[in-house]
This record gives sequence, structure tokens and C-alpha cells, in this order.
Amino acid sequence: MKSKLLILLALLAFGCGTSDSENNANNDKNNSANNGKGDNIGGDNESLCVGVRGNGDRIFSHFGALAKIHETYGPIDAIAGGSSASITSFITESIYMNPTLLDCGGEPCSSEVVGNRVALMLKSVSGYLEILGQTDEAVALFQIKAIVDLIQKNKAAIDELILGDKFSEARTQLLTIFESEELRSLINPELVALLQTASPFHTKDIWDSVKAFGSFKVDSDLILIRPGVISFEAVAEKVGRIGTFYAAMGPDNLAKWDTFLNECAEPSVGKTWNELDGTNKTNCTSYFREMATEWRTAYIADEANLPTRLDDKVGTALSAIISTSVITGESVAEFQKARTAYNNAAPIMLDVDFDDVKFGYFGPKTDLATIGENTEGFSDLKTDKFLDLGHASWRTALAFSPAEPGLSRALEMNDVTMVSAGGWSDLAPTTILKNLKCDQVILVTREGEVQGGFGPSVAGLLGMDSDTDNRLYDLDGDSSIKTSLNAADGVWCTNWDSVPSGNFAGHFADGYNAPLEAKSEFIKAAGYAKAVDSVNRSACTPGVAAPAVSED
Repeated sequence: MKSKLLILLALLAFGCGTSDSENNANNDKNNSANNGKGDNIGGDNESLCVGVRGNGDRIFSHFGALAKIHETYGPIDAIAGGSSASITSFITESIYMNPTLLDCGGEPCSSEVVGNRVALMLKSVSGYLEILGQTDEAVALFQIKAIVDLIQKNKAAIDELILGDKFSEARTQLLTIFESEELRSLINPELVALLQTASPFHTKDIWDSVKAFGSFKVDSDLILIRPGVISFEAVAEKVGRIGTFYAAMGPDNLAKWDTFLNECAEPSVGKTWNELDGTNKTNCTSYFREMATEWRTAYIADEANLPTRLDDKVGTALSAIISTSVITGESVAEFQKARTAYNNAAPIMLDVDFDDVKFGYFGPKTDLATIGENTEGFSDLKTDKFLDLGHASWRTALAFSPAEPGLSRALEMNDVTMVSAGGWSDLAPTTILKNLKCDQVILVTREGEVQGGFGPSVAGLLGMDSDTDNRLYDLDGDSSIKTSLNAADGVWCTNWDSVPSGNFAGHFADGYNAPLEAKSEFIKAAGYAKAVDSVNRSACTPGVAAPAVSED
């Protein structure tokens, strides 16, 4: 994979479209067939749902884990997650919308075959990246790396200008970076507008934030206040393309999807994308690249007139619950005061009451109503903070949930009655899925610390005190994170933080081959080779805390 593609991974991209008649026909098929196992939730059959922890630029670990889960258990009934996991959920639901997924020669495919087909499509996202080259989709997919690369090239020169109080010249160089051909479609216009007339305070502050871009450091209220570098509305447009492609909307390629799935799903079982070449008479990876390239070319030619998956509601074909943190009540006015002070280059104090910070969820109305009933009787603080955000479009969900502090400022919702601060709020969405009446829930997560991590640190900026921190995140105590781990029937325990950023194949392999802490007989019965009673790893096994960090 070209080094230019090693750019961020917190956000994905591809293309969409069909004529209205073709799109309606496809959607009719999707609604009648591809809801599939989703109808099992609360029904007679054992339902299986997956909660996914967000992981920024390590998103290919999600794809690896979900591919192996589908190969092991077949199709799932629901998915939940926030931050980058909202993108994972979007792509997964898009795959379930593909009209060819359940069609095996005019007959319904077996559950095993459907699972293998979904797994193949998740693996093929790697193949799609190979055709992107230096397109705007590639930059959307890996925008942190692209921006960081340009910053590093100009760092010494701009540092010298800032230190010499040459703020006008520094502004000019920053604007040159943001308006470069490879980045301008994704850069936040609010930041550019501020920079064009920036005071010395704003110029220096923006430069300090740009230098730290992508580090996910939580060191100041300013990460919630200053305009972010990225426009997540623009990123959502690029992300929408990949979902629409996998849903088989747009230029007609159903026959090619049918060939790809019929010829390549079975040979792909147990293999990563890079291991699939030459395993049967159809060269699957080459065939896919040709199919995707042809589709993309036809789509781009008439993009403005073609529909997009972004306009579908969350949970159209597969129950999906997408989280984001939300500032409510009187704290919204405090946020606006801080924003006004920042714009005026005045001293800033962000005085948010953490009681006003809710954990919001987008999803189908009936699903959110069911979750809100809390029929499982969870009494933890995360459950108490549940907020129904309604049945929004994917365009809305993907504009808010991945927009984490440090990448974006907190963003107004609903005419400024609420403010979204990003999808860090639910690290383990298992209790949400249990309250949705999922019988079996697998949590895709990673081993390591919880307290002191990115999400809890942002919560600290929003007024969380130490006692509340323990109620939410203490792995040793009676916390929400421990409640969520206990609620899981299986914990897919990756080690994605051990794989260097940008190593997509490494992240996929880490997720694909991760150990599974299997707690129910259903989860154990599938015979996954790496299923054990306990992985004994922090943030995966209830009650196992991260080892103390040495001060040496």
C-alpha cells in the first residue's frame, strides 16, 4: 500500500449512487430480505449483537474482528458503537443492504454462507484502499496522517515565524497548508475563516493545536472550544461513498457482486485479504479491484445526481445504535460563553456541570424506546445518563459521533439546545445491546488502561470529579465499565494499541486473530479456536485492572 495512504483511519470513504428507480428497487430488496437476523431480537431464535469500542486510526482491527465473528457465528442482529466505531457500524450495515448478500442462485443462502460473505466484504475494504491512490477518499480515510505530514514539512519555518512574532506570515503559511489541493475539501471552513483575520492570540493558539493534531492529548478546555481542523460534514460525504458502494447502490454492478460473492466467499474463509490471491479460478482480489474501479468511475461522473447511503436513517437494514456525548441544560449556555470568549481572544473558563453531560444515542425509534426502558435493570451511571437522540440519518450521526475533541470542537445540535462532544462516551456498549433485548452480545475491545484514557480525560474537562470517574471507569470497583464487561457474553480482546499507526494489515490481523473471553454456552459452542474462559487482561476481563505504570 502506498505511503500516501497511511493517513488517518478514524474515517472512511468511497462512493454511492443509482437512478431513483434502481435505488428504490434495491431498497425494496433490502427491506424485504436484508433485515434478516435483525428480526430475531426479542424473538424465538438466539440473537447475536456486537458492541464495538472506538479506536481512531486503528479501525481495521474492527474489520478483522467482525470478519472472524461472522465466519464463526454467521450474521449478526445489531451493532453499536461510537467515534470510529460509528463508521464501522455504517459500513457493516451497508454490507447488509447489498441485495446479492442473501441470494444463492435464486434461493436463500444459509446462515453460514451469509456470514462468510459478510466477512469477505469486510476484508475487501483493504482491497478498495488499493485503488484509491491519492484521491480525496484516501485523504478522508487517513486525514490525520496527511495533515501531520504537511505540518511536519513546515513546522520549523512556522515555529520560527511564531517565535519572531511574525504572525501575519505564519497565518499565510498555515492557510497554504489548509488550502492545499489534497486537504482543502476536508478542512473546516470555520477554522479557515478565523485564521484569515486571526489575532496573534488565535494564530499562536491555532498553530499550537495544529502541531499537536492527531495526538489525542487532553490538556486544555480549548480542545472543546477552538474550531477543529477537520470538517466532519465533509468527511461524512467521503465516508458515505464506501457505504453506498457496499450497499450496491449507484451504477448497476449487481451481477459482478453476485460473481464476487459466489466465487470468493468460500475460498476466503480463514484468510486475510492479502492471502486470498490465487486460491481459486477467479482471481478474487483483482476481480474486486476491477469491479470497484469501474463502479467508482461511473459514479464520480454523475455524483451530484446520485443518491447516497448517508440519507438513509441509522438502522435501516441492521439494528444500529450510535453514541455521542451531549452537553445539555444550563451547561449549554456556559459552553456558548466560553466560545464567545475564545472568539474575542478573552480569558476562557468552561464551567460545565457533569450532571448536564448525557450519553446520547442515535437509532431507530422503537429500539431507543426499548433501550430506554432498561428492562435489564442496570443501575450504573452510564445507564442513568442515557439520552434518546432520535432516528437520525447517517449523515447526522457521522457528522457528530466521530468528531472527537482534538479533531473537532464540540458541535451544536438541534438549534443549540444541545452540544455534541464526540463519541468517546460509551467504551463498551454491551448494556445498551442487552437492554435492546439481544440474547448474546460480543464486545470488540482492547486490553489496557481505562481510567486516564482519552474518554475519561475529556469527561474531566466536562466537570467529572474523581468519585464520578470511579463510578464510570474503575475496573476494580462497582463501575459502569465493569458492569458492561460483566454484561458481555463474549469479549473479543484485541491488542490494537500494540500495532503501529498506519499498519492496516497488522491491525486487521490483530482483530482477526484476537482471543475471545467466552462466557456463555452459545459463544463457546461455535468452537472458535482462541476462545477461553478468561483472557485475564485488563479492560477485557471484569475485575482485572491495568498494571501500575512505573515512575522509573
